[in-house]
Amino acid sequence: MKENNKNVHTLEVFTYENALETINNWAKEQLNIKGVSFNKSGKIPFFIQYLNYLSKSIILKPRKVEKSKKFKIRPENESGFKKLYNSLELGLDANPYLSKQILDARKVDGMLDNFGIKHFHLGGVINDKFSSRTEEIALAIITDDEVFFVTSKPHGKNYRDIWYDKDVIEIVHEERPDLIEHCRVSMFEELSNDISDTRDIKAFRDANVNTTITLDNGTLYMPFNLGQSLAGFSAMFSIQMIGVAKDIHFLVSNVVQQQINEGFRTTSCEISQLNFTMNGKLQSIELKLNNGKIDRYLGFYKQRE
Repeated sequence: MKENNKNVHTLEVFTYENALETINNWAKEQLNIKGVSFNKSGKIPFFIQYLNYLSKSIILKPRKVEKSKKFKIRPENESGFKKLYNSLELGLDANPYLSKQILDARKVDGMLDNFGIKHFHLGGVINDKFSSRTEEIALAIITDDEVFFVTSKPHGKNYRDIWYDKDVIEIVHEERPDLIEHCRVSMFEELSNDISDTRDIKAFRDANVNTTITLDNGTLYMPFNLGQSLAGFSAMFSIQMIGVAKDIHFLVSNVVQQQINEGFRTTSCEISQLNFTMNGKLQSIELKLNNGKIDRYLGFYKQRE
């Protein structure tokens, strides 16, 4: 996901704060370019909001698509589901089938942040960038390489607790435990009283309190992406923001010091391109440096696997 950016810093020393400012300016620009709604006050880092937008979207690429044994679709939605299935399998744009809230970086998806599950509407007609909304939705885990449809559920104001029901985790645990293995608690048997009732799960999540969930067989699972911070956004986004800022600070400050060692004074540093993975990790960066005599473009850095 390559994006262009022009954030210029006049500097002698490139600080960690400069790096944070750089990635937040970049993210703000990208959110504006993409027409995504976001909190412009600055109270919520723009980069965290950008990662929230990114996590709710689907990057276009072909994927293997599978369905659980318990996955069923109502006859009236089979045509819409087939179009969705083909889009995911062929790498076509499946984002129109998602919630309209994917275009609002202020809105969090608790089911996604805690269960790792996206939900799809199944209307066959695309109007105003989105498929027609349906009273039945399909729930799926999406990775870089595959899509696993877990189950379908009724959707609407009379079914507000579907986002908290642990039955989706029960199905994944039974049929595809590899998809949630990183969340499984195996170091100890009990943390506290069992949290398994939908009402309890909802109470904790709505309070932005992360806790384990106990399945019917006693297996414990932590939230899929570390759950949510007290601000409501995925805790993983804060970790990713700090990591990217540290990487950029290390890279740019080393280049600035090299310029000083060569007898030049770096008067400005412009990050002309940032390239992130779908999970918000820094993949590559391209810099334009002005040292008072010459301009230099430096394309470098590959994210360590």
